[in-house]
Amino acid sequence: MWKIHSFLCLFVILQYGFSQNRENALAISDAEPKLTRSTFSYPLFLDDEEHSSFLVRYRLSDKTSAELRTFYDTYRATNRLRSNFRFKQYLNKRLYLYSGLEIEGEINKYPHLKQQPPRVGLINGLGYEVNKSFVIEGGSNIQVNNSPMGVFGERDIPMPQVYTLGGKIKF
Repeated sequence: MWKIHSFLCLFVILQYGFSQNRENALAISDAEPKLTRSTFSYPLFLDDEEHSSFLVRYRLSDKTSAELRTFYDTYRATNRLRSNFRFKQYLNKRLYLYSGLEIEGEINKYPHLKQQPPRVGLINGLGYEVNKSFVIEGGSNIQVNNSPMGVFGERDIPMPQVYTLGGKIKF
């Protein structure tokens, strides 16, 4: 629990420090609309899997935004819905911190499989926008409830805490 408090304290200190320096380039331009959305989906034809996501972003200020991100994945035995609500604070033109809450649930396709309770986690991380088409993020997801459900479609290996490094390429 002390890791969460340490990260939140660091977040507040950095936010206060960078808010004092107005020479930093603004990350979100005034030309960008306050409310934006994006969607993505692709099928995998071998097992009739489908993976889709959407993002809704609301600009709160020049350097702060709120985001709702949702992922829906179909697998052979279950369908998974993972959704997170996070705040994103830009430290300069490309570097940002984020923090929020994530919930993940599953719907079993077969009645003999035991339904797992939803997984709830606190998410925190750091991101860097290399350019408009490429973003890198590193973060953590700390489970706050006692669900045995794993993350990212994993059923058999529960993961109470996950560290991820990922990227996104836009075409």
